[in-house]
Amino acid sequence: MTGPCVSVCLGVKNGIASAARFIAAVRAQTYPHVELIVADNFSTDGSAEIFRNGADVFLQIGPERSAQRNAAMQRASGDIVIILDGDQYLSPGVAAECVALLSHPGTHGVYIPEETIAHGFWGACKKFERDFYLIGDASAEAARAYWRREVLAIGGFDEKQTGSEDWDLSDRMFARFGGFSRTTARLVHDEGHIDLIGLLRKKRYYAERGIADYLQVAPEYRRVPFPLRPSVRQQWTRLLRHPILAGGAMTMKLLEGLVSVGPGVRSRA
Repeated sequence: MTGPCVSVCLGVKNGIASAARFIAAVRAQTYPHVELIVADNFSTDGSAEIFRNGADVFLQIGPERSAQRNAAMQRASGDIVIILDGDQYLSPGVAAECVALLSHPGTHGVYIPEETIAHGFWGACKKFERDFYLIGDASAEAARAYWRREVLAIGGFDEKQTGSEDWDLSDRMFARFGGFSRTTARLVHDEGHIDLIGLLRKKRYYAERGIADYLQVAPEYRRVPFPLRPSVRQQWTRLLRHPILAGGAMTMKLLEGLVSVGPGVRSRA
């Protein structure tokens, strides 16, 4: 085998809607040395069997996503890890580009642009927000590909966090090693149908599992409000061209911030 092995690491629970597509996207990578490590949180919807049959390594472990991802990385044999959620699908060239970028001296992390698919009015608002970040915006993104040994050297994901663990790991990796790069190949993040109440419940769930604590110690660039983020300021005319979506996105981000951090904590909405 020539070139480093890439381990795609997934922590998932009840992912029946996306399991087959996720596996197919991993297997469609143009880079030849890719393995799939799945840590399943005791799913009850039938997805466990799909992942058991489709993964190179299949684990069952809880209690939350950070612990699952750490377990997946511990079992991985790859030099490089790409860490994903179950509703994120790699385009075929992502692994190859991550290998090429991380092979450059001084590169320790790679951002992968996320193309959002979402339905309903609030889904359209979420897509409108996320599309700003496609040009690159470290205030809103987390790197998803790293050298495995370096992630393990800093302790992996903080298992006290759920929802903010991607940002936290990216922040710590950048502070320790620096040298992040960015692919041109994208992944697709399929959010499905979004309703506001469900979205806020999810944010509240995450708040109870570490986001509020994270935001109190997060780097300053993480606390930039949505309208002031670098990518939004660079593309500010989009706000004027789409006033309804802009208003919806800003309302959504404000409410997300309020339910995520609670009173007395600075919001990143």
